[in-house]
Amino acid sequence: MRRGVPDIVESILDELQMRAGDLTAAEAAQLARCSATRFRHIFTLSAGMNFRTARQRARLEYGRELLIQTRMTVPEISAKLRYSERTKFEKAFKRLYGLTPTQYRKQFAVGTKE
Repeated sequence: MRRGVPDIVESILDELQMRAGDLTAAEAAQLARCSATRFRHIFTLSAGMNFRTARQRARLEYGRELLIQTRMTVPEISAKLRYSERTKFEKAFKRLYGLTPTQYRKQFAVGTKE
């Protein structure tokens, strides 16, 4: 269990990771058996970030895994993660990891050239 995070928020964070961020706040609230407003409040206080940020991080983590483990191109990964534009994915990725997706792949992937 993450330190200081209630079980329900912990399970929602795990669900976000399993679904690569493909979970809406309304679906998460249903899983938590509370209203969307109450869920967002509990989640933000417990997780230290709002649900939207957690969802984006889960999506980018999945994108990071795809960069390392597959030969998918950056545009293909961006589309798979449902970013409307490749540049939006690249900017979000760089904000979180400090490198563009292409730089990250070159630095950390083995044998998966784009």
